[in-house]
Amino acid sequence: MSPKMTRRAALIGLTWTVALPGLVRANRLTDVDLVVIGAGAAGLEAARRAIALGRSVVVLEARDRTGGRAFTDTSAMGLPFDMGAHWLHGGANNPYLAMASDLGRKATLSNPESILFHRSGTRIPQDQSLNAIGKAYDRFERKLRWSDLRDDAAVATLEDGDEWLKVMTQITALSMATDTDRLSAHDAYSLEDGDDYVVEGGIGLLVADAGRALPVKVNHAVTGIDWSTPGRVIVSGDWGSLTGARCIVTVPTSVLAEDVIGFDPPLPVEKREAINATRCGQFMKIGLRLDRLEPGIPNYAFDVDAAQNGQSVAFYFDPVVPVATLLVSGRQGVELGRAPEPERVDYAISELAKILGTDVSSRVLAHATKNWMDDPWARGAYSVVDVGHANARTIYAEPLAGALYFAGEASGGSAAATVAGAHNAGRSAADAALSSL
Repeated sequence: MSPKMTRRAALIGLTWTVALPGLVRANRLTDVDLVVIGAGAAGLEAARRAIALGRSVVVLEARDRTGGRAFTDTSAMGLPFDMGAHWLHGGANNPYLAMASDLGRKATLSNPESILFHRSGTRIPQDQSLNAIGKAYDRFERKLRWSDLRDDAAVATLEDGDEWLKVMTQITALSMATDTDRLSAHDAYSLEDGDDYVVEGGIGLLVADAGRALPVKVNHAVTGIDWSTPGRVIVSGDWGSLTGARCIVTVPTSVLAEDVIGFDPPLPVEKREAINATRCGQFMKIGLRLDRLEPGIPNYAFDVDAAQNGQSVAFYFDPVVPVATLLVSGRQGVELGRAPEPERVDYAISELAKILGTDVSSRVLAHATKNWMDDPWARGAYSVVDVGHANARTIYAEPLAGALYFAGEASGGSAAATVAGAHNAGRSAADAALSSL
């Protein structure tokens, strides 16, 4: 947004003042049309949509900030680093590209063909590796479609001795924060593909800035939701309670699965099963700030030997700033997340040295790492559908009693497990929740 007050910003401010005079003038919670729990991408978009529809809304956020698992850290490495969501997926359809443009943030395309494949440090000629991975992708798509029909694990796509098919399957598991034997082929097949972008200043900052004018109450963790009265939901926490005609829950599925929020009456069995079947996976990121950009290095590097051992070890090299980010998922990510931070960083440095062919410890100026499994308000990276639960995302998103709605990246349709999916789910839930008011 430009510093100048826009007509839209003025309208939002006016709507908020008129709709919630008690909250603005007396700084206290009052009854509203819509209560939104969670100020991530889904919650912020739900609030934005409610205001556009002329409804009163409050967003209750447990953390002391907005953005959820889209979080840009600016202190650890002395420059912006996305601890969570790193890319805008889905190409031109991603709504945050337009927001980035409105805010004057440059979006840079990550080239999927700019990738270095190596065998534990020995580089594979790019023409050879890209030709092999391209053919493997075609085989993977055909096998994934067949496995999708049976709702198998993605590991069912593998064939003995097909090295590059295994690499392709591991790359997919890495991108979805899990292991090949735990990845639903149906989920992998149903999610959309498209160009990926990194955003100047970080995606977390973009999400937070785009929602800065919205009515968010931080440090307001919700511990109870009473939806026993039709058309009326009471949410409560240490801060007190608030009644809304409708309520949208956007917290991560792993948080719901651990009963951090109590529901009265309890959620139906089908909803509980869907929540448990879409718990968050593990996607470990370790950022290393180097003394300079590495000339001639591709955007991505992937270890073929690790893939043969059932692991996914990849690096992303930022084309704009001198940062190399280690990416590890699944069981290996869980194990790495349990290690003390110095050990995590040493591991990242040793893996980077394989790719660059030299000791790089003296070139690492700073580092940043975040284990989302240790975060009480996340308990994992993003949703992963269990094998055999093809309809879990759909069931999770279904409203209850016409008053209680669920949204987030877990229910993001074909864009699930992304910031765009969370945004779209928040908007859809708000439209559905408020259409009867």
